[in-house]
Amino acid sequence: VQTCALPISESLTTVALRARLLDAQDRNEEAEKLIVQKTGTLLRQAKTDYQRDLMRTGVAMLYAMLDDIGNPDLLLRELESQSPRAYLKLSHALARHERFVDAIDLCEQLRKIDPSPNAAMIAASILGSYKVSEEESARVEKLFEESLEKFPDNARLLSVVGTYRITQGRHQEALPLLRKAVALEKRNAIALNNLA
Repeated sequence: VQTCALPISESLTTVALRARLLDAQDRNEEAEKLIVQKTGTLLRQAKTDYQRDLMRTGVAMLYAMLDDIGNPDLLLRELESQSPRAYLKLSHALARHERFVDAIDLCEQLRKIDPSPNAAMIAASILGSYKVSEEESARVEKLFEESLEKFPDNARLLSVVGTYRITQGRHQEALPLLRKAVALEKRNAIALNNLA
């Protein structure tokens, strides 16, 4: 993980390496404390919106990389930008820690501030990667429906939701979405693959 040449004393790479070393020495509490302290400092040192966005994305990637070390709540508190990349990384970091409610909450938060179908697509990637409860699945289905209503001609959204519905055995619901995706975007590989 790089800091993109930000003027900060310790890079995220250094933090990640130090946390891994502490974890290998069974000093998990120290590793978590280090991550919370250093990443918070790095986020506060970013001067511009662009730098803050890069740092939030980097911190989210750090949590995703470290798996069982660290507390992603720091980034949840710090996450005020509208960067879908940061939301994607953090949502998956939360899901990897089996915090599916928080991951879906984050998608719903993104939907409120991002005028695109990103929230639904991030939620679809969580459903495709992790086994979630029926309650979380229902919340994501609501995101899908709202996004499909708002973005009926977004080929990527149509193909992602169609693919998810195929994995659920809901072929009759999936086929019209996938066909429309191909009609809008002739070379949509996801939709074409699922229609084959």
